[in-house]
Amino acid sequence: MSLLFMMFPYGAEAKKVMKWPPDRESIQLDLVGLLTVIGMMNQHCRRIRHDDPLPNYYRLNGMLPSRFLPAPQAFLLPQRLTRLPPRPNITTIGVLSGNRAPTLNYFPELLLDLDSLPRFALREVAITRKPERKDDNISPRLIGPTNILTCLGTAMVIAMLVLAVVEADGMAIIAVCLMSITSTFTGLGAHWTVDLQRRLEKRVVPPGDVLIKTETGGFILVRCDESVARELFFGQDLCSYTFSENSFRLFAGCGTFTLMAAVICLANCSWMLQASIGGCYLLLNALFWIAAVLPRKWLWDLEMYSIKEKGLWTANSYTVALFNLVRRTGTTKWAEGTGVAPQTTAWQQWLKEANENRLDEKWDAGGRLTELVQVHSAQTLVPEPAERELKGSDGSSASSSDRRE
Repeated sequence: MSLLFMMFPYGAEAKKVMKWPPDRESIQLDLVGLLTVIGMMNQHCRRIRHDDPLPNYYRLNGMLPSRFLPAPQAFLLPQRLTRLPPRPNITTIGVLSGNRAPTLNYFPELLLDLDSLPRFALREVAITRKPERKDDNISPRLIGPTNILTCLGTAMVIAMLVLAVVEADGMAIIAVCLMSITSTFTGLGAHWTVDLQRRLEKRVVPPGDVLIKTETGGFILVRCDESVARELFFGQDLCSYTFSENSFRLFAGCGTFTLMAAVICLANCSWMLQASIGGCYLLLNALFWIAAVLPRKWLWDLEMYSIKEKGLWTANSYTVALFNLVRRTGTTKWAEGTGVAPQTTAWQQWLKEANENRLDEKWDAGGRLTELVQVHSAQTLVPEPAERELKGSDGSSASSSDRRE
């Protein structure tokens, strides 16, 4: 109630009225410089979400070198990324090659959309390179969210420069130029292209089919040749930087000073320019946040790969899913030391029988595994808890009190 009395006074308190700025010139915008550095969470959110590092600036880096960029200090890091971050907890296995990786590389995750795979399902796809683009490298989309934001940031710089000239605001001209130069320094220092590992030798090798096991017990069987398997699944997708590490540090240092100088100049601009520049950064922060939550596949040109769906088989248990996999691959080599199946006598026997019965659609995979587990469990003597004693070198047993001593 006291708050209401303050806002709507009456009686003796009527003399205390709510105070408002008498005109727009009285509104203080000295902190508008903070808007140029707010938004760092959006930029780091993209890096944590396995997105591409934004300093690449894509194909427009040469044409549009200067622009408004929210939180440019987010890219002034002491160390650059060496490779695009892979997805953990995904097992990647060469069906016949024996290759194995505990993670899934960045670009196969975008191509295959693992999150849409049901539990215990087996999805089979074929990935090939299009003949007309067999030598093309993966690159960002020309018309993509980040390029659109880049063009918008450049247009804002031009508009603010024109407004500063019309208003005869020298400090605003310097502030806009310094902010745009800061984005140029950060972009040049962190500019990179994708460096995929290519297969150079033309030796005769087995098919490069790849098996992917997801966290939910699902499988994706990728039919491909060894060249596609090498560059997408088992080679590292590295970041090839245009400038050296020392040059990056030099650009980062210059960007730091231009950013600080731009914030100081911005605090001394006229009210009109401060309000206009503040509005630009408010809009850019909102749009960058939206771009951060868009599907990452929209950012990259992956049209050089052709993906053909070959089938989807669902199952109600992990055992049935493995049997479906044995039927589709015609082998159990992918289960040797990969952790896909437990390394017990019952499971090894089951895998052998599953391979022998892979053409029999009526073979009961789950029932047979239950029988094998019961048989081998009965043959395994498990000592009682009271009998589990450590044996000494002379064959004598030691009690728990002796062991503690």
